[in-house]
Amino acid sequence: MSKLLELDLGHFYKVKWVRVPRDFILGSVLRGTIARRTVQAIKLTAIEYKYNEWLFNKVFNKEPLERLIDIAAIEASDLKFNINDFFSIIGDLELEDLVASYIQVTRNAVLLKSSTFKANPKFEFHLNTKGKTLLVSVKSGKGETLKIGSFVSDVRSTTEVVLFSTANTPYSGDDINGVTTLQKNELYQWACQNLWALPKPFVLKLLHYGEINE
Repeated sequence: MSKLLELDLGHFYKVKWVRVPRDFILGSVLRGTIARRTVQAIKLTAIEYKYNEWLFNKVFNKEPLERLIDIAAIEASDLKFNINDFFSIIGDLELEDLVASYIQVTRNAVLLKSSTFKANPKFEFHLNTKGKTLLVSVKSGKGETLKIGSFVSDVRSTTEVVLFSTANTPYSGDDINGVTTLQKNELYQWACQNLWALPKPFVLKLLHYGEINE
C-alpha cells in the first residue's frame, strides 16, 4: 500500500478478482474491453449489471456454472418463458445473435463475419444462401419502428432484406416483395425450442431471472 501512495494515481481501489469462463461473459462486456482508450466505460443495462454481480458471486463461491445451464434437461422439461420477460432482458448483441442463429438454421444460410462491422449502419450483418444475400436489420427497444419502404432500394434480384424490431409497433408501411419482416412470436417460439443456439449469458438470465433480479 505504501508503494501505491508514491505513484501518481488519483484513485485506487481494493478489488476481488475472479476468473470467469469466456462463454459466460456478456457480449457487451467483451466488446467494451476492446482497447480504444486508456480508461473507458462499459455500458450495461440494469439487468446486465445484476447478471455480472450474480455471476461474480457464483464464481467467487466456486459454484460450477455448467450445472446452472443444463440445456438438455431444460428442453426436455418443455419449460416456457413469458415472451415479454424474454425480450425485456435480452441485450442488443444477444438479440443480434438470436436473429442470426434463427436465419442460419431456418434459411440454411451462412453468416458473413466481415459484414458485422459497421461499414453500413443500415444493416447489422449479411448472410448468404445458395440463391441470395440476406441483408439483416435488427433494432431493439420499444420505440424503433422500421419503415419497410426505406429498404426498397436495397432489394435486387440477388438480395433480400430481412427486418426484425422489438418495438411495440415494429414495422410501418405496406409489404414489399423482397423485404421479409420477422415477428417476435416466431423468434420466441423458436428460441424456446433451441436454447442451444443462444448465448450462454442470455440463457442463464432466462433460467435464473428471479434470483438475478432480486
